[in-house]
Amino acid sequence: MTYRTSQPINCECGHRGSLDCAENDSPYGKGWEHYTLSGFKGGEIQLTGGERLAQPILVAIEPECPACGKVGAVSYGSAEAK
Repeated sequence: MTYRTSQPINCECGHRGSLDCAENDSPYGKGWEHYTLSGFKGGEIQLTGGERLAQPILVAIEPECPACGKVGAVSYGSAEAK
């Protein structure tokens, strides 16, 4: 079964979106995590079998704000931010 989570992210300009994760939570299946963006342009990342990145997920995905056009000006935040 797939377990889904979503974490709020915010651009410096105040635009809001989320970093979404779908992961395999089956105790007998191979582990994987798939990260995508909502509300921002950018890539996606799939990690498998305990693989870890040398950089934070938000840096690796390189989110681009649709409101101001900045790339990488996004940080984790709350839905109530600006």
